[in-house]
Amino acid sequence: MCSVSVVTLTDEELRKKLAGLENLGDDSPVDPAIRERAIAAADGNPRLLEWLDRVVGDLNLDADGLIAAVAEEEDRFREQVMATHLLDAVPEAQPMLARLNVVDLPVPPETLAALHDHPERAAHVQRAVALGLLEEGKEPDTGAPRYYVSNVLRPLLQPLLTPDEERAACATAAASLFTLWVEDADPPATAAGEARWLEVHRLAVAAGDPAVARRLCHRLSWAWLQTSRFMEVARLAGRTLTLGPDADAFYALDWARRATGSPRAALDVCEQALDLYRTQSDRDGEAATLCGIGAVYDSWGERERALEYQQQALLILREVGDKAGEATTLNHIGGVYDSWGERERALEYYQQALAIRRRVGHKAGEADTLTSFGVTCLRMGEPERALEYFQQALLLFREVGDKFGEATALNNIGAAYSDLGEPERALESYGQALPIRRQLGDKAGQATSLGNMAAVNAKLGELERALEYFQQAVRIFRQVSDKAGEAITLNNIGMVYQGLGEPARALGYFQEALPILRKVGDNFGEATTLNNICGVCDSLGELARALEFYERALPIIRQVGDKVGEAVTLTNIGSVYQGLGQPARTLEFLEQALSARRQVGDKAGEAATLNNIGSVYQRLGEPARALEFLEQALPIIRQVGDNAGEAVTRYNMALAHHDRGELDLAAGELQHAVLLFGPIHHPQLAAATAQLTQVRRQRDERRAVDLPREQAQP
Repeated sequence: MCSVSVVTLTDEELRKKLAGLENLGDDSPVDPAIRERAIAAADGNPRLLEWLDRVVGDLNLDADGLIAAVAEEEDRFREQVMATHLLDAVPEAQPMLARLNVVDLPVPPETLAALHDHPERAAHVQRAVALGLLEEGKEPDTGAPRYYVSNVLRPLLQPLLTPDEERAACATAAASLFTLWVEDADPPATAAGEARWLEVHRLAVAAGDPAVARRLCHRLSWAWLQTSRFMEVARLAGRTLTLGPDADAFYALDWARRATGSPRAALDVCEQALDLYRTQSDRDGEAATLCGIGAVYDSWGERERALEYQQQALLILREVGDKAGEATTLNHIGGVYDSWGERERALEYYQQALAIRRRVGHKAGEADTLTSFGVTCLRMGEPERALEYFQQALLLFREVGDKFGEATALNNIGAAYSDLGEPERALESYGQALPIRRQLGDKAGQATSLGNMAAVNAKLGELERALEYFQQAVRIFRQVSDKAGEAITLNNIGMVYQGLGEPARALGYFQEALPILRKVGDNFGEATTLNNICGVCDSLGELARALEFYERALPIIRQVGDKVGEAVTLTNIGSVYQGLGQPARTLEFLEQALSARRQVGDKAGEAATLNNIGSVYQRLGEPARALEFLEQALPIIRQVGDNAGEAVTRYNMALAHHDRGELDLAAGELQHAVLLFGPIHHPQLAAATAQLTQVRRQRDERRAVDLPREQAQP
């Protein structure tokens, strides 16, 4: 048996308590002997004092007998004995108290009336309140009366109802409280309001009332999903589904499970929802669920299957004339193409979505699509263009009062400034997004903002501060069970430790992230983490181990269709082979990387790869072949405006010309390199300057030798 904690007043607290009681206080007209016995029997228990105060003042009760019965029991049973005697004294009020007992919160008079439809209800209420069996209070905001059965009475009242009577009481209470607390109200913004809605849901489930339970689940889960309360949504939807299949509950559960890193379970839920929507001929619900299934497959990197489901949804939405849904789905399809690396195709779908949203005047949707445009432009290496889209989206989100969207736009503006090389402005934007997300209770959004602030600080070399932000972010992701966010942040922490020169700690975080990413089906994240592990192994000189991890990452990256990631991995494999002294294998992988860069239109990456190939040929003693690739790289680098890259390329070209004995050309390229290195304080400036001096001297010496020979010719 569990022990019961009994609150006992101190002597000073007891004195103050008695002073406020009508019948047990010093000025009471009650017989002093009875009064003292009652006080002694209560033994400092405040609830017993209140009950005994009522008992000694009620001429219809055997006060002397009650006091004796209470005094004979142990402290922990005294309240129960008192409650039993009081209940026995009012048999007419017992059915009312038993039915009210099914509710765990104070209820308004209307619900009490629904539960106890009796002509003597007022008298029963008055008597129960007078004896302390029914607690009467007031609503803090309105002052309206409310009633509540004491916790001490619960075990005594439960046996008074049969299971059928208890279910009926739950149904009555759920229906009444739904009308009073839920039906015409917005989703609650306070803990007290949420407690009321959850109590109505609990009563509906206990009563077997699916209609009330499902309506509450739909409204409350939608509000919670916006604030990253995924585990609570999963519990709410799960309880609702105990009453039978429900498409909306399936949909909410699917979203929650995907967000918390359980995509396989989410897919099962989606498929159940899809069958149910089709059975009900709910075309809108069917389309939304098809989009959800597509999102799961997209997260797994299965782009073709993702597109298959999104296209099915699009056909249905066009068939039923749902323009808003059509635009949303076009946006989703664009997102799949974007993650596939087909940026131009993505932009085409976004443009279709934008046109529809502007035509129907859906400003919030227009802002969403502008955001998608910006994200894709950012991935295309066009931060200025991305910034324009994000700023347009911000204005629209503010116009429609969408605080979630406003925070997202500010976050994205920060990302654009970061890519533009303006870290201070990036931090300013992230700093504006964070308090909005805190105000909204958007936990996952807070963690994302903190992670972004950490990334900027890492770029600024503020690695300790970056770690502080990342650690805050990972705690929040764990709090909301966002496994994907947790793994990405662990990966980022590993990269910071790598930058701090602590490869062993970095490796620990990468290895902690890896199984989580596999569990949630994030193939892209898994491949990225494998690449990071390779980088650590490479820095530790463990080239064979690095090669092993790169070769594990490559097929995963190819599976998800990430051409940019494929090119990076191929380049890294080439670098490892170079370290192993295998130039032929190095060239093999660099040429594959070059092909991948060209497929996705990655000009900067293409130029860097051409440069790398040229460097390999240079080390092989083939300066002519080296120049062939370096000369292809140069115009591309100038086109993308990469001054540092142009300087490095010209420096490499100078070395090749030097090896061919073309000293004038070598000096010319070195002079260009020095001029470009200078303003950006490039670490190769000193080497290039020294090389230029040496080449000029060699050129002048050659001219001094060649000049007399030329003059001696007839």
